Amino acid sequence: MNYIDGIIIDIENKTSFPGSVVIDDDRILEIKKADVYEILSDRFSKKLPYILPGFIDSHLHLDLTKVSPSEYARLAFSQGVVGAVVDCHDIVSVLGKNGLLTLIENSKNTPFYFGFSAPSKITNGYTVNDIAELLSMDEVTHLGEIKDFPSVILHEQYLEQLYNLAKKYNKPIDGYAPGVTRHNLIEYCKSPISTDHECYSYEDTLEKILAGLKVQIQTRTNFEFSQLKKVFEDYSENLMLCSQIIFGPNIPKGYLNKSVKQLINLDFDIFSVLKAACINPIKHYKLKTGCLKKGDYADFILVDSSYNFEVLKTYIKGKCVYDQNNIVKSELNLLKPVETIKSKFISQDDIKIISEKDFVDVNVINAVDDEINTVRSIFRMTVKNGLICSDTKQDILKTVLVDRKGVSKPTVAFVHGFGIKHGALAISISHDEHNLTSVGVKDKDIVVAMNRVIEIGGGFVYAIDGKVVAEIPLKFAGLISTLTAEELTEQFEKVRPIIRDKMKCTIKHPIHTLSYLSDIEIPSLKLSLKGLFNVPGQEFIDLVCRD
Repeated sequence: MNYIDGIIIDIENKTSFPGSVVIDDDRILEIKKADVYEILSDRFSKKLPYILPGFIDSHLHLDLTKVSPSEYARLAFSQGVVGAVVDCHDIVSVLGKNGLLTLIENSKNTPFYFGFSAPSKITNGYTVNDIAELLSMDEVTHLGEIKDFPSVILHEQYLEQLYNLAKKYNKPIDGYAPGVTRHNLIEYCKSPISTDHECYSYEDTLEKILAGLKVQIQTRTNFEFSQLKKVFEDYSENLMLCSQIIFGPNIPKGYLNKSVKQLINLDFDIFSVLKAACINPIKHYKLKTGCLKKGDYADFILVDSSYNFEVLKTYIKGKCVYDQNNIVKSELNLLKPVETIKSKFISQDDIKIISEKDFVDVNVINAVDDEINTVRSIFRMTVKNGLICSDTKQDILKTVLVDRKGVSKPTVAFVHGFGIKHGALAISISHDEHNLTSVGVKDKDIVVAMNRVIEIGGGFVYAIDGKVVAEIPLKFAGLISTLTAEELTEQFEKVRPIIRDKMKCTIKHPIHTLSYLSDIEIPSLKLSLKGLFNVPGQEFIDLVCRD
C-alpha cells in the first residue's frame, strides 16, 4: 500500500481536510482523515500539497493540437489534466473512419483517459454505418457535435437516424448552437442534444442552461469570466470547462489549471469551479476516471495551493505519470506519416482576377483574430493593369482555396484583418474539409507558398519575395505533426519572427484565423471551392459587386 499525504479537497461534500489517500495497486483503498495526533506528527508538520481529482477537458479538437494523442497526453499530465472528451471530425473529413481508429490506437499507448466522439457529419467515405460502428466501441463516449443547428431547429428527418443510434448505445450527443436563442432555442432543445460550447455572454449561458443544456465554458472565451460568477453559484451542476482548441506545445504554459486559478482568484466558489473542471465531464460522458473516492481508480493530482494550482504531481491508477521535480519516463509513441494531399500545383494565371474597370466594389471577408465567425464587408478597390490585386493600405489581401483532392479549380477572394505587408502564408488546414488555404500580398508569393505545401504533403509554409523562408510539415494527413512537442516548438520559434517582423502580420493567431475562412457552416461570408458563400442567405455571391 502507498500513502499520499496532503490537504484533501472533497468536491462533492464541499470540504477539505488534512489526510491521506491510501492506494492499493490501482485503486483507492481509503480516504483517511488525519486525527489530531497525526496532524501534530512530523509527517504533517511540513507544508502539505493539496490533493484533488484531475482536470477533464470536456470538449477538445484533438487533431488540432497538432501533436500525436499520446504526445498530447504527456503534455496534459504536466498541467493536471487526466482526461479529455475529444472531437475528431477534422481527421475523419480527411481520412474517414480509419483516421479516427488510428488516433484511438495511438491513444492506447498512454494511461490518459480519452473519450472519443463518433463525428456526426456524413461525408464521402464516412457513412452512417461508420457512425454506428464507432458508437458501439468502448473508446467512443458520445456522438460528436452536430454543427448543422438550423436542421436541428427544423427537426430535419435525416437527424433522427443519428439520434436513434446515440440512444441505442446510450451515449450523449454534443451540440453546437452559436447565437441560437428564444423560440429557436426551444425548438433546438426538443432534440436529444445535451451540450453546447458556444456561449458568448452571461445571458446566453443562462438561457441555454434553463432550456436544458449543459454548457461547456471555453477557457479561451471571448468574454470576461467575471460575468459567469452567478451562473457558477446557481448552476454548477450544468457547467463544464473545455479548451475547444489548444496548440499542444503551448500546454505547459497553462491549461485548465490556469483557468481554474483565474476563476477562483475572481472569488468564484472553489467547489463549484472544481465540479465543472473535474467531476461533471466524468458523469456526463461516463468516463472511467476516478473522482477521489474510496474504490475509484487512484487518479488525482497534487497542487501547491488552493489558489495557485501549480501542479506538483499527477497520478493515474496509482502510478505517478508526472512529477515536477523528477522526470517520469514514458515511451515515445508518435503517429506515422500518412499522405493524403492530391492537389495540383497552381500558377499565377490560376488566381488572377481580371477587370476592365478602374474601380470596383468587392465583397470582402472581414476576419477577426482567432474567431470562426466572419463579417461580410464591401470595399472599393483600384484596378491596376486590368487586375484586382491585394491592397495593403486598406489591409485587403488575396486569399486562395485549393482543392485537397485535386478535382476543383482554385477559388479566390479577398480578406481584411491580417495586416500582412509582405509575403504569403499557405496552410493545409481549413475547416471542415481541410482544403489548402493561402493569404498574401503578391500572387507570386501565394503560388510559391501554396505549391510548397502541396509538395511537402501538408503543413505551414511562409514565402517572401518568391522564396520559401520557412516551413513546418504536418506529415500525418497534413493535419498533425509526427514530431515531439519539443521539436515542433523549436520549428515554431523560428517562424514567429518571420510572420511578425518580416511579414508584419498584426494578429496573434494567423493560422487559426486563416483556417476558419472556408467553414461554410458558420456565418457570415466564407470561401468555398465553388466561390464566395453568404452563409445567412445560403447563397453563392459574386466577388465583384454588380452595378
